[in-house]
Amino acid sequence: KVISNGSHSNIVCVNRNLVAKVPVGIDDEQAVFTVISSIALQGVRICRPSLGDTVVVIGLGLLGQITCDLLIANGCKVVGFDVDDAKVLMAKARGIMAFNSLSTNINQVIDEITQLIGADYVIITASTASNGPVEQAISLCRQKGAIVAVGAFKMDIPRDEFYKKELSFHISMSYGPGRYDPIYEEKGIDYPVSYVRWTENRNFQAVLALLKSDKLDFSYLISKKVKFDVLEHAYSEILNDPSVLGALIQYSELSNQDKMSKVVFANTIQSAKRPQIGIIGAGNFTTVVLLPVFKKLKANIVGISSYKGMTATIAAKKHDISYVTTDYQDLLNDDAINTIVISTQHASHSSLICEALLKGKHVFVEKPLAVTSDQLNEVVSCYESLIEKPQLMVGFNRRFSPVSKFVYSKLKRRSGAISIHIQVNAGYIPDDHWVHELRNGGRFVGEGCHFIDLIQYFTGAKIKSVQSIGKASSLSSIQNDTVMTQFLCEDGSIASIHYLSNGNKKYPKEKVTIYFDQQIIEIDNWKKVNGFGVQSKSFRSQSKGHLEEVQDFLTAIETGSEPPISFESLVHTTQVSFLHVESLESANTVFV
Repeated sequence: KVISNGSHSNIVCVNRNLVAKVPVGIDDEQAVFTVISSIALQGVRICRPSLGDTVVVIGLGLLGQITCDLLIANGCKVVGFDVDDAKVLMAKARGIMAFNSLSTNINQVIDEITQLIGADYVIITASTASNGPVEQAISLCRQKGAIVAVGAFKMDIPRDEFYKKELSFHISMSYGPGRYDPIYEEKGIDYPVSYVRWTENRNFQAVLALLKSDKLDFSYLISKKVKFDVLEHAYSEILNDPSVLGALIQYSELSNQDKMSKVVFANTIQSAKRPQIGIIGAGNFTTVVLLPVFKKLKANIVGISSYKGMTATIAAKKHDISYVTTDYQDLLNDDAINTIVISTQHASHSSLICEALLKGKHVFVEKPLAVTSDQLNEVVSCYESLIEKPQLMVGFNRRFSPVSKFVYSKLKRRSGAISIHIQVNAGYIPDDHWVHELRNGGRFVGEGCHFIDLIQYFTGAKIKSVQSIGKASSLSSIQNDTVMTQFLCEDGSIASIHYLSNGNKKYPKEKVTIYFDQQIIEIDNWKKVNGFGVQSKSFRSQSKGHLEEVQDFLTAIETGSEPPISFESLVHTTQVSFLHVESLESANTVFV
């Protein structure tokens, strides 16, 4: 048995740092309080109380009661205050000095208990919009005492009172060190115990050890047990009963037959002549861009999967998708599905592509094709091993835009090589976002490939060499998303991409300027074409080609025609994106 701060599910997959093994002999009903108790434990650790210290706990709700128990286990003299008599009586029943702060002179009580010294520490576990807990805590603290905030309350701290006593004020951050740190919680990288003795996970283990040794007993906290089937009705009952501190949710046991990762919404009539689609990934791009496009094209989406299921469920209900699953293998093994759409984090693309192709599915993958050379080699090897090759499409949508088609029609009559300058006002993304992770290839590999493909589309030629420079602060990192890259094409055309994240979002996001035959064409953010010596044209709305690329992909499946973008071109674009990284890190020109 394990406890974790994962979701309520039949199958829960959480990071190793968020899971702790429950020792033999600890009842499940006790163990479930481990995670919430770690919040209280972290508040106590912030105090660092010594044996015999007097600690006041303001607020005797669930966290307050547990905080009192932990302090007593630590050898402290504990005094609790609350405005609810029921909570005060609950604390008194366990031998805690507890008082109703509305009917008691709390300063007098503390003066008597501490012989006018004052409390060494005050831990505020109350939840209120009032500033009262802070004001009370100041008056109760001794000179150079400390106040720790665990609950949620107004913190209008009066400086003069703090100054006179030279008090310390600390805010306790949830379960302990590691909380809200994606490196710890998502990547599973622990802090060395020699530097961080008590982390989020080690706090879990400490609570379980106290339960095992009978120094803690949470049975008094279980005010109510509620069956999951009637949970909706029980919530209002719990919220309206102030005496309820802890309510346990009881799940019924499921038979193996009932344990499913798939939820079926409806039976859909399918046509063998049209693509029957399964979508892997239900993130923002899927829900905002892809699903509306498929809906507009009246495509039949049979199923959708997502890691946790919730986003996919919402999308399925909104777009009339037949079923939802948390296991993408359900889509790959579904004979009714002949087309897989992949819209997941970039590092997973190559393996999902190969799995889908080997199942005989057509594949549309939102860029990129791969994020490392090894991944790309796997895709190439997989594709070339197939006798009957399904359609494989990467979401390089810019070349399919009506704007690009118009510009291409003008370039067809050119007499020689052309010059292209692409300016991308990419915008700032926080450093901890997944697109910056090394395993996902960085922003340029993930998005810059769009524009590498566009260069090949307009020139009709492969790229011959790459030279990149980046911001001096991070020249050696592929996470760099403020870069300038130059390309030489096999037909003598030259091109540049300025992919910049340090601009202002009020400026147009993308501009493409093409020089040829003493003429200039400028694409202004996919809304307008400005011509100099050549025809200009305005479009009704911005169109980056998402609708057109999906339409061409679906048509190719239905008609069995050539892919909208050749496999050779998809591979070449991906290789060039890797050479950009190599050039950026080596500060040299790299040849294909």
